[in-house]
Amino acid sequence: MKILIALGFIFTGALSEGTSHAYFLKDLKPEQRILGGQLAASGQFPYQAALIMSDGSNSWFCGGSIISDRWILTAAHCPDGATIVRVILGSNDINNIDSNAQQYLVKDKQNMIIHEKYNRNNLNNDLALVKLPSTIQFNSKVKKISLPKRSSNPPSYENVIATASGWGKTKDSDPSVTNELRFVSLKVIRNQECNRSYAPGFVVSSTLCVSTRGKKSICSGDSGGPLVVGGVQGTLVGVSSFVSNSGCGSEVPAGFSRVTSYLQWIKDNTGLDV
Repeated sequence: MKILIALGFIFTGALSEGTSHAYFLKDLKPEQRILGGQLAASGQFPYQAALIMSDGSNSWFCGGSIISDRWILTAAHCPDGATIVRVILGSNDINNIDSNAQQYLVKDKQNMIIHEKYNRNNLNNDLALVKLPSTIQFNSKVKKISLPKRSSNPPSYENVIATASGWGKTKDSDPSVTNELRFVSLKVIRNQECNRSYAPGFVVSSTLCVSTRGKKSICSGDSGGPLVVGGVQGTLVGVSSFVSNSGCGSEVPAGFSRVTSYLQWIKDNTGLDV
């Protein structure tokens, strides 16, 4: 069930219970958002996109990543049910949008491509593409992020420190919501370790998990956002998907869609040379 709150834009989020269900990051309570993060500097994450979805009655918020001059990669549960997607690029503060920010309105459902095998029950294949109606103008604050290179034996990224970015509170108990972009460093863990926290079928080969020990985690408002290795000029390896409904600060691993598992799907649907 979606939980809606009003604050400039309307935000929603989602979470999961260890050895039970995983929940989308857009169905969380407003007090449950990104934890242990730092405030991003202007232009620090030029590939970050803000997405405000609407179905005509309700609105919800997600993140995304610029992967070309026309395409945004996000989670399937973000545009699922939406009729309009508003895309904001180049602004860290979504309630005080930079005058130089770029904004796009996507109204055609054909330009919201949800993975055909997306499963709402176990969150598998939680990946989607949004095609913009016009070309992005790249600059110092708006750039694309590199996708992983194709390989018959892609890296697992186990024990690699990756960076997740998104909008939301810095801890569960914050009395108010921040609307400024933040980021957090998270260690990639083995799927076998992650699988112990969730019911069978949630963590699969196309899932990438991170440790949230030390109460550092993605949370509501971060759905569809990027997980990147190698710094700002690095590589997009994950798309924010789910966490535990025991809370963002529960230290239960968080799940992402593993980008290396979807390179052919991205190529088939965008025509990009990946």
